[in-house]
Amino acid sequence: MFKLISLELRKYRFARMIGYAAMADLALLLFLALIGFTDYGAEDYAYSGYPESFELIDTFVRATFMIFAGGTSLKNDRRGI
Repeated sequence: MFKLISLELRKYRFARMIGYAAMADLALLLFLALIGFTDYGAEDYAYSGYPESFELIDTFVRATFMIFAGGTSLKNDRRGI
């Protein structure tokens, strides 16, 4: 069973996708930190409360997920799967 799982992982190149997802997570973290540092001290601070913070984070995470889902489905369509 382990052999079959490893073959499937190699077939679909999940290791590469995990690396790309890690890079996207790091970029997302840095972008959100940049927003926090540049906006600090403003009257309408982006992270002024939990609802505003989670709404901003949720928006960027959903956008990142949509991009990855689109890229994954497009990659599988080209292979005829």
